[in-house]
Amino acid sequence: APYEPPEGRLTRLESAISLAERQNTQFLLWSPEALQGWVEVELGLPESVGEAVRWQCRNVSMLLSMGERDYEQELGITQPLLRLKLMKAVQERVALSKASTPCLYSPYRGVNHLWLASQWLPSLGLSQYSNNFRQCCVDGRVLEHLTKKELRTSLGMVESGHRNSLQFGIIALRYLNYDRQSLEEKQRQSTAERTEMPFWSNAQVAQWLHGIGLGNYTANIESSGLHGAVLYFDTSYDYHEIAITLQIPQIDSAARKILKSSLYELICQPRSSNLDKKGKRKSFALFHRKSPEPPQSPDLLTPRSPSPLRAQELGPLYSDEEDKTNPVQFLC
Repeated sequence: APYEPPEGRLTRLESAISLAERQNTQFLLWSPEALQGWVEVELGLPESVGEAVRWQCRNVSMLLSMGERDYEQELGITQPLLRLKLMKAVQERVALSKASTPCLYSPYRGVNHLWLASQWLPSLGLSQYSNNFRQCCVDGRVLEHLTKKELRTSLGMVESGHRNSLQFGIIALRYLNYDRQSLEEKQRQSTAERTEMPFWSNAQVAQWLHGIGLGNYTANIESSGLHGAVLYFDTSYDYHEIAITLQIPQIDSAARKILKSSLYELICQPRSSNLDKKGKRKSFALFHRKSPEPPQSPDLLTPRSPSPLRAQELGPLYSDEEDKTNPVQFLC
């Protein structure tokens, strides 16, 4: 094939997508070129995947009927997470197009792999994995289906503490229905008002540590995976564990005491209403940490139980095996 400049290729593929959408063509009937554009432009998958989809799959129905083994053998997609992303994206887009009120865009649209690798992972204190996530094109829909095995083998996340950090970061994203703007807004509010602690970034936790007089130890959390959701949701992560993360020596008892009391005030704040008419405390009831109830939004692709989310309810992240052949039921 003759050489095609990247700019010309992008323009051609975007035009093919635009034409299909202007003509209100059902996704199952998109042309091979529009399908290639969707794979490369919308999903951000490599050109080799887009070319394979265009020439090996003449329509979406053929792509939808293929299994994971076909993705590897027929399309030559050797990376498991690339296969997972394409398979889930096709199922999602077909389901959205068949909904009673068809939707053009995925709820995961804002949480693309570039934003996730360059901004979200560093905000969790996991920037050391950014390149692996970027190469595997991990986006929001892939996060929902990751297994511990894939975290270890495909993404190189072998340390259990870092996997836990990622899991609690996903809880926070899921609570916001993977709305990137809502997450950024809550983090801006956190910076100004010191609220919304479950959405604190790694840098905001460092700011809090500076504020309580432990600034000498903040450099130790940059790649630790420590962020607000871990502090808020992980009840096993107490001040002893945080002191180890910060590398506070046992002999620095003053720093450990400050950390203990400050963490107590941060997470277990006394109820302001727990005062009698004279302003004296009637009892010492506390706000206990608990996972939030996920909002039941019609745009939420993977509706969760109305009961509070707990770590053991996260599903695939806590299982090494998952049946990835069953299509997810999507709502729009």
